[in-house]
Amino acid sequence: MNANTKVSSVMTRELIYAKTSNAFSEVLQLFLSKNIHHLPVMNDANELIGIISSHDVLNALSNIMYRPKQINIDNIDEEVKIEDIMTSNPTTISPEETLGNAAIIFATHKFQALPIVDDSGKLRGIVTSRDIVNEFAVKR
Repeated sequence: MNANTKVSSVMTRELIYAKTSNAFSEVLQLFLSKNIHHLPVMNDANELIGIISSHDVLNALSNIMYRPKQINIDNIDEEVKIEDIMTSNPTTISPEETLGNAAIIFATHKFQALPIVDDSGKLRGIVTSRDIVNEFAVKR
């Protein structure tokens, strides 16, 4: 792996994202049907406002399991809101940023995914720690 390779060369460009208007059950379905582990969250103006990880989803599920109220797929959306489980204002990087700098951010902040935004703030992709590991494994 060349540390100076741009993240744009390995980022996922076919974006799957949630809106704050999505129900939690819809987010669950996205994680399962698309086999993803991180999901950017956009507002109605299509601006990035957060990110949800599979760990966030697991935490939300574990928090409601022990509530006195019986929770099931029919009422889970009343109990869990996207805004409550997402990380707001996530750290982002530019498509021109290097894999080396992305790796440093991952290691320093213990993140697993970084949304990629351009100079105008538009979401262009997402890069994960797995993308960097895969790039290293293929290029060695």
